[in-house]
This record gives sequence, C-alpha cells and structure tokens, in this order.
Amino acid sequence: MTQPLPTDYRNRKRFVQALAELDAHWLCDGGWRVPVGEEEALRPIVAAYRQLPGIPFRTFVPPSGTTQPVVLRYARQGNHTYAYLVNEAPFPVTFSITLRAPPAVRVEELTGTRNVAGIERTGDTIRWQASLDAYDLLAVRFDSPLIDFADPQVRWSEEVDADLRRRIAEISDRAATLRSPPLLDAPANAGFDEVPGPEGKLPDWEIYTSRDTRVTLDAEQKQAGAYALKLESAGGPVAVLSGEIPPPKTGRLTVSMWLRTADPSGRVPVRVFIEGRHGDQPLVRYAEIGISDTGRPVPQIGPEWAPVMVEVKDLPTADLSPLRIRLALAGRGVVWIDDLRLCDLAFSKSERVALFKRIAPAEAKYSTGEIADCLRVLDDYWARYLMANVPPSGLVSSVLPEPKKPATPKAEEEPPDRSARLWDRLRGVLPDRLLRF
Repeated sequence: MTQPLPTDYRNRKRFVQALAELDAHWLCDGGWRVPVGEEEALRPIVAAYRQLPGIPFRTFVPPSGTTQPVVLRYARQGNHTYAYLVNEAPFPVTFSITLRAPPAVRVEELTGTRNVAGIERTGDTIRWQASLDAYDLLAVRFDSPLIDFADPQVRWSEEVDADLRRRIAEISDRAATLRSPPLLDAPANAGFDEVPGPEGKLPDWEIYTSRDTRVTLDAEQKQAGAYALKLESAGGPVAVLSGEIPPPKTGRLTVSMWLRTADPSGRVPVRVFIEGRHGDQPLVRYAEIGISDTGRPVPQIGPEWAPVMVEVKDLPTADLSPLRIRLALAGRGVVWIDDLRLCDLAFSKSERVALFKRIAPAEAKYSTGEIADCLRVLDDYWARYLMANVPPSGLVSSVLPEPKKPATPKAEEEPPDRSARLWDRLRGVLPDRLLRF
C-alpha cells in the first residue's frame, strides 16, 4: 500500500512550506506507507534543492514591509553568491529586487532546466526579476560574492487578490452565522403538536412503557403550540423515541427543550439519549436531569417551565448512521416536555470568541501584505470547518471590494425565522444550564 498524495503543484506544498519556515539542510518525506506518485510535480524543486551548497543561508528581511509570500535566502561561497526563492503561495508570483553588486554581475539558474529573467540595468540601478510558480523553489548563483539586496517587490494577479478578499469575507460571514445558528428541521413532530392518534399514539414517536407508567399529550400544561408531552411513572421506566435524524456533519449536536414537573423538589429522573451506530458499533450519548445516578450535580426541574440544553461535541463525522432522540423518565415522577429543538452548530460564547481570534487576523494580514500569514489563516482547520459546515449569514457582503472596508448590511432586513428567535431566547435565559455529555 502507498501513501495518498495531493495532485499537481499541491504535492509541493509540504516541502516548500518547510523550506519557507527554515533553511533546512535535510528534507524527509514518508510515514507508515511509502509516498509514490506525482513525481513530475516534485522534480523541479528537488533538482533545485540538490544543487544548493550545504552551507548556512541567511534570510533576507527588508527594513520595512514584507516579501511574503516569497522567502529569499542567500549565502556566499568562494567567488559566488548563492540564493534561493521560495513561493509558499498556491498561485504564481513575480519577484523583483534591487542588487547592490558589481555592474557586470550575472545570474545563473542552478538546475539548467528553466529560464530565469535576466538582470535589468537602469542607470546605476541593477534590478533582478524572477517568476515563480505555485509552491515553487528557484535556486540561482551570482558570479560575485559582493551581492546585497534591497527594495523587494512581489506581484500577483488581480484575480488572486479578488479571490483572497472573497474568501476572507466568506469566513467572516459564516462565523457571523454562529451568533444565531439555524436549527435542524428534525425530528418530526419535535414540538409534540400533532393530534394524537388512536389509543393515544404519539405521531412520529415510538412509546415505551412499563407497569404503572403513562405517556400522554397535555393540552392544558404546555409551553408552546397545541400540546406538551407528559410522562408519568409510579416507579418503572417510560420513554419516547424520535424518528431518524440525519447524522450531523459538524461532529456536534445540541438538544434544547422546555421542562417542568409537579414535584416541588424537582427530583425527577429525566434522561436524554442520542442513539445511533458508528460503523458496526452502537453509539450512545446521554445526559441526566433532575437526579443523577452517579451523584454529580445536575439541573433540577421546577414547577415552572424552564429551558435545558444538552450538548454533544464528539460525534463521528464519518460512518455515522442516522440518529434518534430518546426522552426517558427513569423512575417515579411526572414531567412535561415541550418544544424540542436540535442544532448542529451551537457554539458557546467562549468558543465563538476563540474561533474569531483564529480567523480575525486574515483580513489584517492581507491588508499589510503578509499574504503567507493570511493564507495560513484561510487554510486553518476552523476556516475550512466554517466553509464546509456553516451557511452564510447574509449579514455581510460576499466579497470585500477593498481591504479593511466595512461589511455592508443588507438593504432590507428580513424578519428572523422562528428558529433564530427560539435560539436567542434560549441562550438569553440559559447561560449556565448547558449540559455536556
């Protein structure tokens, strides 16, 4: 078996970024399996790397500004100055720099396989220019040890600039969605408002009873809608099981609901289960409310309606079956449950702040020309998570026309949907009642 590899120029990324980080004298690749394939994309940079002398190279740092996404390093040996350029961006760039060198200085590309733009002389100014492909390495040698560098410039296409501004705007827009994340349209009959069927059948839910237990829909004691679910037990377990819920791709699921009980002590053993299968293994997550079997502190249920959320953050993102929600009363008591809602993008305030700190530097780095740093933010796990899992909020423009330009709100604000109102309402009254499985 072989190691899967990225295709084309992307296969150079790991080597080029390693060289951009430090003047590496060794480059190793591999792991548990041998990387095979895409050698054609690697051949130019491997050939250039092998031609460099095994001596320390100095990194050129301009007095002001930056050379990103290009790194220039140089070293003097004998009658020559060696230099190499590393482009750690996934797009071509043109690099130019002023040489403080003898008037007749010449430059030679070390592999002999690619053309290098020559040295231009304008009066007393000597300027060298080179074109670099995406994730590229260029090694050269000047025929003089008396070489210094100044006034670097890096250019790339306007299309690249537009794409970077668009990506920055998109991740900011999607991060804004997390302030009022959309609720899932599942499970069916989540509010228990459908008319009960024959013999008390609960539409879209399965009922599991034991001796001296009962499941009914209560039209009098309800938090919202037409009915509330009422579970009663003289001691035995009683539960209801929802229909199937599509497996969340986000790896998390938050269940919110409203609860009340007739017991003034609130010591009613309510259990919330999330059930499914991961591959061929059963998967179960559960939370305790009212009374804990393990003796740990859990939220109590009172005679007034109050919201409770339970949260799972460790769901598998692959090979996960559809899930089901089981609401159970594990012992003696009476409990009303209403307005069940699910969300797979419920981030706490601290999580959203931490996420913002990860993505916020992208626009600042872009504005100051630190393109490599900007790209690192855009390629970060959480930026990719936002793009893959979070829908746009519609609160900011889809493309930033200029760096640092404020986002433009929509001309007409649409009324928020019920799910957004519910979520904001729950978060406003429930800052400390979040249960984690």
